[in-house]
Amino acid sequence: MLIIEEPDDYNLPDIVKDMPQVEMIFQHIDLPRLHTAAKHSGSKLTTWVEGDNFHITNTTTDRTYLLLVNMQYMPVVTMEAGKWYRWRMVMSSAVESMVIRASNNNCQFQLLSKDGIFLTDAPREVNTFIMTPGNRADIAVRCDAVGTTRMIPVAQGFNRFVPPPMQMPEDIPENAGDYVDQPEIMTIKVVEPSNDDDDDIVDDDDKGIVSVDLEPFDVVRPCYLVDLRGVDIVDDDPLSINFRCNSEGCNVNDIPWQDKDTYMKEYPLGSIQEIELANVGFHPYHQHVNPFQIHSIVLGDDGEENDEVMNWYKEGDFHDTFQYPTAGTAKIRFAVNSFTGHMVMHCHILTHEDRGMMAQYNLLGEEGTIWEGSRDVDPTCILPSSYTSNKAVTKFEEEIEEEGVSSIWRKDKKQ
Repeated sequence: MLIIEEPDDYNLPDIVKDMPQVEMIFQHIDLPRLHTAAKHSGSKLTTWVEGDNFHITNTTTDRTYLLLVNMQYMPVVTMEAGKWYRWRMVMSSAVESMVIRASNNNCQFQLLSKDGIFLTDAPREVNTFIMTPGNRADIAVRCDAVGTTRMIPVAQGFNRFVPPPMQMPEDIPENAGDYVDQPEIMTIKVVEPSNDDDDDIVDDDDKGIVSVDLEPFDVVRPCYLVDLRGVDIVDDDPLSINFRCNSEGCNVNDIPWQDKDTYMKEYPLGSIQEIELANVGFHPYHQHVNPFQIHSIVLGDDGEENDEVMNWYKEGDFHDTFQYPTAGTAKIRFAVNSFTGHMVMHCHILTHEDRGMMAQYNLLGEEGTIWEGSRDVDPTCILPSSYTSNKAVTKFEEEIEEEGVSSIWRKDKKQ
């Protein structure tokens, strides 16, 4: 887990800068799947027979499908009452998503950032954490009452494609295959504050132990993270992405992964692009290099509005991995900046990616080119130190004239 620390002069509020950090890797463990993978590779590490190594490890639980925190099963996190902590979390899973919430109202949770990008409306009060494979989130947590709060799972994954059932060893317990049956993910143990002189903590007989509330804040952003929702899109034929799996494998728009020189579409550096994501309730969309902004979300015919889901995923939020449980379609936008070459996208369920649900875009132009309109949207946004205005003129048109453009997959003619 790589933690990026903000510079000392970054314009975060002091209260956020001073929060003790708690790093958490939520690890989805699917021992039956690991057993199958080991069997195919010839490994005997997970040979589960009576008296063999599997039974040596189950002194804590006999579950074989579970969610760990920093490789611990149902750990206890100790926090001082009335004190803000910054939970820095990542969801590590090849298959599953995570939806958890607190068992009581003793703690306050304020979402600060997702996928490493601060919200434009931070802090945002949340009651439910929703994280797909690879998602990251920073949440400010404060508990004012001494006692315990359990973080419990409330949903396992979304409406994702489920591969054919695997043959389980005979000694696997009946609860294998569903971590929602896990009693809890972790417990927050809240103790008396160690420093009663802390100016931010008040001990009041009527209110108990409380600290100052977080005020709304925004940060100075790099120019590739300005709000793109009001920008005119030049492309009159934006790409639509549909992830699908069937008995033969997985694909993007009915075409499985081809090779490193095959791509879906060409994009010019210095442009703003929009992509429509279909089937986004089933498959988490992930793209490399350029983060994207949620432009709009349309619920499916059978999708129901859910306040907790709508609060976690808001139009205008930036992501690099996105899955909306009840959506029919969603539109995302991103600035194509700085780097030429092939830009990978894929479903962030590893088994789907491995079976062919993966593709790439080709980014053309002069290396270092960025979108010139960013400063019109946000005059305070930060440009790269190497930026010069003459790089905003791309050579995309000349390259397109030479090669031709297609919105379907084709071979790169540059050999």
